[in-house]
Formats: sequence, structure tokens, C-alpha cells
Amino acid sequence: MMKKWKVYIPATIILVFCGALIAYEFYVSPTGGSGHGPQQSGDLAHKGQRFQKNSLREIFNWFGTMSIIGGAITYSLVRFKKKLKSPSPFIKKFSKAVFRVHNVIGYAILILGISHGTYYLITEKLTNKGVLNGIAAFILILTVGVYGFLIRRLKNKYTKKVHFWVSNASLTALLIHAGGSFIGPAIGTLAVWGIFELAEKNILKKRIAEGEAI
Repeated sequence: MMKKWKVYIPATIILVFCGALIAYEFYVSPTGGSGHGPQQSGDLAHKGQRFQKNSLREIFNWFGTMSIIGGAITYSLVRFKKKLKSPSPFIKKFSKAVFRVHNVIGYAILILGISHGTYYLITEKLTNKGVLNGIAAFILILTVGVYGFLIRRLKNKYTKKVHFWVSNASLTALLIHAGGSFIGPAIGTLAVWGIFELAEKNILKKRIAEGEAI
């Protein structure tokens, strides 16, 4: 019982804290836009600075988008792990490949997320829309990584459960933070799952038909 609570308590504190950050932002953030748009200026020097800033913003936005796509891929491991014994050779190989790169993608997500978050922490105010829920999303992703690391060390079912539920919470936070940028990767992941399910059903139907024919 003590082992169970040692695993649950830190995650519970983090979930409550991140939930409070997201809730607090709804009260303090500006409602008229994200505060990320360029300011109007007729001065050429200011325009040059604005162009440079917008270019950097696009790069770090891309980092954030890539971390979201990586998150969708790593989360899909929950499903693909069940496909390691798939009747389809292709699905089995694909699932093994996803399983192998899971940790690598996880570390890449952390690096991209840190870069993305650091840029906006430097250039934006904490009260700007998206900053606090971005911090919450990053803390949750970091927690997922920590529990993922601990799964192999502690080797108990509680760590796996916490890893799974914090993963769900991090996806919810990413949806709140990224909005439309999150929807595309999510739809893509669901589409792949749906295609694989249909492929497996067709293979099983063929095998059953072949068995009946014999």
C-alpha cells in the first residue's frame, strides 16, 4: 500500500497544480487574442526587428507543433503495443518500430518543448493567453517522461497506471494550449488506428473463410 501512495502522491500534486494553472489562466489572460501579434509601426528599423522576431516565433512555433505530433505518436504506443501480436505482418512490424522509437521521440518532445516554452517565457508575459496553460502542459509532459523512466526501475503496476493517466492529462492540456494545432495530429493518429483495425478484421475474416473452405 505504501508503494502505491509513493507513486500516486507526487503525480496527484502535479495534476492539481497544473489544473490550477489552467483554471487561473481563464481568469487572468486577455480575452481579445493571444497577445502574440505584431505591433503596428511605420519605422523601418522597427519593421526589421518585427520581421526577425516573427521569423523566430515561427521557428519556435514549429518546435511546439513538432512536440505535439511527437506526443500523438508516443501516445499511440498504448494502442500499438497491443498490435505486437497482430495477424498482419505489416502492422506487427510497424508497431515494433513505434515501440522502439518511443523513448527517442519522448526525449525529442522534451527538448522541443523546452525550446518552445523558453522562447515564450522570455518574450511574453505570464498573463498573456496561452503561457500558463503551456507551462502546465510542459510540466505534465515532463512528468510523463519521469514516470516513463521509472517504469523500468520500479516495475510495478502503479507506475504504469500513473504514466497512462498523466499521459491523458498532458494530451488534454495540449489540446487546451494548442487548439487547432493539436486536432490534426490527433485525427491522423485516430485514422491510422481505424485503418489498422479494418485491416486486421479483413485478415481475420479471410483466415476464417479459408478455414471453413478447408
